[in-house]
Amino acid sequence: MREKAKNKIDSTFLKKYKKLIFVFVLPISLIFSAIYIGISWHQNYKDNVDFAINLSQAFTAHLDLEEINSLSGSEDDLEKEEYRLIKQDIERLVKTTEMIQCTYLLGQRNDDIVFLVDSTSSNSQNNFSPGQICAEATKEIKQIFTSKKTIFIDSLTDEKGTWKTVFVPVLDANEENVVALFRVDYSISRWNNQILKRMVGSIMFSILLVFFVIILMRAMHAYGEYKKINSKSELVGTLYDSIFDQVPLGIAIVNDESFVEKSKYGDRNMNFMFQKILGRTSEELTNISWNNITHPDDLEGEMALYSQFKEGKIDGYTITKRLLKPDGTYVWAQVWINRFLDKSENSSSHLLIISDITKEKEMAEDLKESERSKSLLLSNLPGMAYRYSRDSGDNWSMKFVSSGCLALTGYTAEELLEDKHLHEDLIAPGYHRILRNQWQRLIAGKRSFRHEYEIVTADGSRKWVLDLAQSVLDEDDQLQALEGIMFDITEKKIAENKLKYTYEHDDETGLLNYTSLQRDIKNDHKKQIKQAIIDVNLNTFVSLSAVFGFFYVQKLILTISESLQRFSKEKSKLYKSYGNHFIFYIKDYDDQEELIDFANKIKKSLEEIIKPERVGAGIGVVEIKVDEEVNLEDLSKKVFLTSNKAISLNESEVGILFYDSELKAQIQREEDIKRILLEVANHQESDNFYLQFQPILDLKTNNICSFEALARLKDKQLGNIPPLEFIPIAEEIKVIIPLGWNIFRQAFIFLKKAVDLGYTKVRVSINVSALQLFSNNFTQLLFDLMDEMEVPSHNVALELTESVFSSDLDEINKILNEIHNRGIYISIDDFGTGYSSLARERELNVDCLKIDRYFIKKLMDISYNEAITADIIAIGHKRGHCVIAEGVEHEKQKQYLIDNGCDKIQGYLISKPLSQKEALNLLKEKCTMN
Repeated sequence: MREKAKNKIDSTFLKKYKKLIFVFVLPISLIFSAIYIGISWHQNYKDNVDFAINLSQAFTAHLDLEEINSLSGSEDDLEKEEYRLIKQDIERLVKTTEMIQCTYLLGQRNDDIVFLVDSTSSNSQNNFSPGQICAEATKEIKQIFTSKKTIFIDSLTDEKGTWKTVFVPVLDANEENVVALFRVDYSISRWNNQILKRMVGSIMFSILLVFFVIILMRAMHAYGEYKKINSKSELVGTLYDSIFDQVPLGIAIVNDESFVEKSKYGDRNMNFMFQKILGRTSEELTNISWNNITHPDDLEGEMALYSQFKEGKIDGYTITKRLLKPDGTYVWAQVWINRFLDKSENSSSHLLIISDITKEKEMAEDLKESERSKSLLLSNLPGMAYRYSRDSGDNWSMKFVSSGCLALTGYTAEELLEDKHLHEDLIAPGYHRILRNQWQRLIAGKRSFRHEYEIVTADGSRKWVLDLAQSVLDEDDQLQALEGIMFDITEKKIAENKLKYTYEHDDETGLLNYTSLQRDIKNDHKKQIKQAIIDVNLNTFVSLSAVFGFFYVQKLILTISESLQRFSKEKSKLYKSYGNHFIFYIKDYDDQEELIDFANKIKKSLEEIIKPERVGAGIGVVEIKVDEEVNLEDLSKKVFLTSNKAISLNESEVGILFYDSELKAQIQREEDIKRILLEVANHQESDNFYLQFQPILDLKTNNICSFEALARLKDKQLGNIPPLEFIPIAEEIKVIIPLGWNIFRQAFIFLKKAVDLGYTKVRVSINVSALQLFSNNFTQLLFDLMDEMEVPSHNVALELTESVFSSDLDEINKILNEIHNRGIYISIDDFGTGYSSLARERELNVDCLKIDRYFIKKLMDISYNEAITADIIAIGHKRGHCVIAEGVEHEKQKQYLIDNGCDKIQGYLISKPLSQKEALNLLKEKCTMN
């Protein structure tokens, strides 16, 4: 058992590592042998060099210095006995040493190395005569006369050939100076032969090593083959057992129609799988025949085949049938009946093989049901499913199309399958190239496809479809077919187009909207052409809404839209922007004059419509710089601000204004003022926002009776900013209310100081805007602030601006009554202008009228008889009101007012607006306490 296990391990090892051994061991042995020979060569070469040097040095020691010194290095030396003796010595060395080719004695004459003695025969053409210069003497060789060192040159070439050469210095008796050089030339071929002779053993060792490795590998291979042959008998023996017992097929030997347990082939005549498939043991099966367990519906067909088999008409057959199990169920089986290989004519036995295909049958039934369901699904699918297959090369044709094609295209499935070009004809003109490219990418990339396009149906109508396709790949990842489905999305497309139209157009006018304008400007800016926008600002129509109603204004805007559309062309397209704004987008124009002419045409068209309405409009023009990146938000802001400024030129006419550096500076100033006002509104205490107080003189007592609090705004960069400039801006940015409370607080501080000084009758008059007056809880907040700052009510006066009178009078009087009940004095400011007419004044619960400075100024230009100022004073008194005149700057005006019974006056004649400190000082000078 151990031996068998060991053999198995050896066999496994050989199988697993044989290739590895063959791949690595032989190259390694060759490399090792090469390395070994290389090392041996190197060592022998070194030994040769040492031998050559030692031999040369030893011979040099035997040279006679007197003989050498007697040589002159000229041809005269040839006659000298010393020359002959030295030549004999060096010739003897050449003859006794196999590797030496030539030897020379060299001397130094005038910085040249010359030959003194040559071992070559004097009769030879290659003989170097005494005094002949040694041309191959390098700097290294010449340095021997100073270094006194022996050198070996691996390769030296002269007229005779190439040699391995040793140069040995010949020293004088004191070994201080070099008197000559002894040169020995070794033959390279003899040199190498000498090394090879010494390396015979090493080479033989390396060759034997390689042969040994090869023989060893051959032996291992032979051993492996032996193991294979040895195991084949075992494999053949176990093959039958392995197949018989493990094959997923039922195998049995059948004698005629009966199963057998024993036969001439042995005792194993039925495998386990056969028994498992039939659900019976071998003992049970020996007592029944196979026709007893065959389904009756399958028996007749098989008996006919079996009869032919028995008669020898066929060698075997295959049939699918059902076999009965003991529990009464049937198993579907694929059955093969075959003769044995010996084909014995007299034998009634044959081989029976069965395979359980019950699951396959069930899967086939499921697949059949699936196909039926799929067919039902496709037939009721709201669209057309299809399948394309490749015919040959790049030719594709439709192989399947669902019945939904009729409803979608108007063509039947048969028509689409028979006519190969009909599917392509379905595609509406304009889509062929796009779809062809998409299909090519789908085929090449084996990806999915999704595209929306139009088709032309059988009756010539158009439909939008969504085409979804997918590559079908085989097991080798090769494109086999294209499958897809096509849906009718016409209604969806109509809805999308409607939505897109709504997104890009204005609902009321049908014009392209601001979103479309931004898109067009951005796209055209890339073309480097001139661009400009002209904003037609109709924000003045807000006042018309208050009078005539929303629908009246909308009808008017539609009329204007129709009128402006006359100027809308390819290069001057009209858009409807936000609110009451129309914008012309001008492109590719010549110069600014062209824009001016176009703006004037718009103006003329507008004036014809809005002049009867007594409102104005603004036309703002902004040119877009070609060489700068367009900022749509900044552009929108510029044109809206420009058109707003155009309105302010004359609110009852149509103004035209171009955005330029001056306007830019003006707009920037407004932006700075807005920033300052926002800072003030967010911080109660600010040095930028303060009050001045202009005194009001009582003409009866000639005393200062009150002060009007006047708001002032200043900035380090902008300087003093007039109220007429910053108050409209404050109203625009909605900070007028917080500014108003700031004014109240500063005014009450001044009033508290005056009262504390003993001036208990002095009032402070504070202007209140309509926005603040009608703000939530105004009266309560005012009373709370007065209580907090301990300000007496009778010292407070409120001046109502003219904007208050455009509101509901009942609501105004309700608020005024609350204020009156607290004891606060109420004045109407700028009386005689705007809304503050005599008719409205009669209905208001007020104490005082302040005549506008316009009427006072007129006193200097017209005669007293023409002036109506006296009439206003008389009417005020008749209504029981106190009358104050504003803007009094001359004595003449003052005298007129005194003569006509005016109660109080205010203006530069009395005093300019004063700081808090200056106002208190004025009180001390001109006002009596209490």
